[in-house]
Amino acid sequence: MKRHGRGLFIWEDGESYLGYWANDKREGEGTNTYANGNTYQGYYKNGKKEGLGVYKWKNGDLYSGNWKNDMKDGKGLYEFANGDVYDGMFKNDKINGNGLYTWANKIAYKGQFKNNTIEKNGILRYTLTKDNDDNIIFKNKENNNSSINKKEENDEKNEVVEIDNKNGK
Repeated sequence: MKRHGRGLFIWEDGESYLGYWANDKREGEGTNTYANGNTYQGYYKNGKKEGLGVYKWKNGDLYSGNWKNDMKDGKGLYEFANGDVYDGMFKNDKINGNGLYTWANKIAYKGQFKNNTIEKNGILRYTLTKDNDDNIIFKNKENNNSSINKKEENDEKNEVVEIDNKNGK
């Protein structure tokens, strides 16, 4: 007997799905709770995540956005458990296209990405503060302190740095 219509199905491993079925496949809106504790609430087409949906990982990561063929694809927001946030385009389950990546320490990069890495020129924003010797200090994405010997009028200021990543710099 094929599942069809709205219903709840629980697999032997503890995974469950509550939502709509068509021809024994998830179809339309539903909620899937995986055996490992991850959850997906959103739309399905022919048994695969398709359209808008929210996926929550057990570790605290969360993705809210478009899905295609069971993969993140199109506009989406990914909130990492460590406090990092990416808001932008996805393709084939990876960060691809224009987006804004903000690290937990508030450094932000806006520009092009390809296969989860910075691809082209973009803008890096960070807040600068002075140390006791009037050196400008900022935290980079690895949370290591870096300094630039430069005198500034203000104790804190926002800086914009253009990134040239064509030569891997």
